[in-house]
Amino acid sequence: MGSGSGSGMGPGVGGNYGGGFALRGTSQSVTVNAAPQLALGMDAALGDTIGNETYQQLALRSTNPNTTTSAFDDYFAYNLTQPVTIRKNESALVPILQTSLPAESVTLVSYANARVSQPLRALWITNTSNLTLDRGSFTIVEDGNFAGEGLLDPIHPDEKRLLSYAADQALHVSTEGERLTTHVTSVTAAKGVLRLSNTDVHEVTLVLHNAAPTPRTVLSEFPVVQGWQLDSDPSPIETTSTLYRFRTLVDPGQTVRLHVGARRAGTSVYALTQSNDATLTYILSQSGDNASIRAALQPILDARRNVADMQSAVDRINSRLGDLGSDEERQRANVTALANADKDSRERFVRDLNATEDQIAAAQKDLAAAQARLQSAKDDLAQKIASLQIDEKL
Repeated sequence: MGSGSGSGMGPGVGGNYGGGFALRGTSQSVTVNAAPQLALGMDAALGDTIGNETYQQLALRSTNPNTTTSAFDDYFAYNLTQPVTIRKNESALVPILQTSLPAESVTLVSYANARVSQPLRALWITNTSNLTLDRGSFTIVEDGNFAGEGLLDPIHPDEKRLLSYAADQALHVSTEGERLTTHVTSVTAAKGVLRLSNTDVHEVTLVLHNAAPTPRTVLSEFPVVQGWQLDSDPSPIETTSTLYRFRTLVDPGQTVRLHVGARRAGTSVYALTQSNDATLTYILSQSGDNASIRAALQPILDARRNVADMQSAVDRINSRLGDLGSDEERQRANVTALANADKDSRERFVRDLNATEDQIAAAQKDLAAAQARLQSAKDDLAQKIASLQIDEKL
């Protein structure tokens, strides 16, 4: 006994699903539990008529097998109740299932990572047969003509499935206006920590143009991204764990735009004691240069400039001390080298050395005063940061 399977579906508001086994008798008759089915001539084209009946009419009036299934977990079996006898050297096509299913003809478009897929003709079917439709290939017959084919996985009862079968060359899809923007919604500050609450908004518009002489129902798919919330009008007609699906009707020669947006809330945290002027300027720019926030941050900006000025003064004195130290070392070396020289020459270098040491002592006093002013400026900055309070909605 050899076996094979085949299936078929019709487009539009309803489709036909058919499946069966091909059997051939050997030395004995073989009886299987199945019902007979009307045979079609192999030389008949899909668009031809047989006895004034089309392919679809013949399929619709052929005998429906009485079939049930038994299942365990994901495994199942078809149980056929009517016998068929196959004599020696004869063959028969034994039907397993023939039923009408609700189906919608659509064009499937997928968007992901700033790219749009090739539009595909597809059927959106619902398995209302109460039987599991087995995996395998399927063929689409539209108006008596071959329209496409594809593969399907098992479809369980009441399960809805999209079956794509051919490219849709008449629907042209492009994108426009794709952008990612960030909007600050609030600014809060307390105990030296400033928080920016922001919303990221991702927007894209699909431009759908139908060059066909017939309308197109376009099913656009967008991925569900973790952490992002859909913010779109119109709303999707279906949401799965991984996809949003939007339905758009595009008339012949018409161009329709589908705008889809998503948003994500986030928070940026800044420790003001470790922030610089560039960070504070960035915070102000993100808040739209809000007057209240600028007024609250201005004392900190002024205090930071004061600290920077005091630090510059300390740095200048340290640089001067470095130069004086170099002079002192050189003059000490000269005094040592002239230990046996005449008194006048030696005393001149000693006077220069003493003058340098006096300048070093004065600079060290200046450094101590500058360091004290720097510490005072830092303490003032720390106090202003600690006392900063902001709670501003934008």
